[in-house]
Amino acid sequence: MATFNLSRYRQLLAKKDSLTKKNKDFFADPIFLELLSFESSLETQVFYNNKNNYFALIQKYLNETINPNIFRAQFIEMVNEDLKKSHKILNNFEELSTFWIDLELDEFCSLFENIHETCLYAFEFEDQKDAMSEDTFRDSIQKIFFKIKNN
Repeated sequence: MATFNLSRYRQLLAKKDSLTKKNKDFFADPIFLELLSFESSLETQVFYNNKNNYFALIQKYLNETINPNIFRAQFIEMVNEDLKKSHKILNNFEELSTFWIDLELDEFCSLFENIHETCLYAFEFEDQKDAMSEDTFRDSIQKIFFKIKNN
């Protein structure tokens, strides 16, 4: 665990602002990737901090106490709420100064993103011939969930 590197984050934001004011393409600058990395690590930590709620929701789905559409909608809504929370934190330097980041969350992040993408895919194609079967969806969620819990 390490505290969020607020001084470096501020430097990156200043560089971004400077390039933006000069009408330079910030996306082409290598510092852009570093800034994205800072933001991504904070988002992952927010998801991880809320993991028990995600796990409870997944468990309800796997135990068949909620239907698949409700699960997908609630999971995506939880992700969206956590993204909003992470953006609020990124804009609050006081909170950032005491925010802790677990540097070992790469696998959690990858698996978590797999569940989110699977939910989005299932929603996007649910009424089309390319739709994922419910059994395939459930098996996918179950495998990913098992990996996360054993991580």
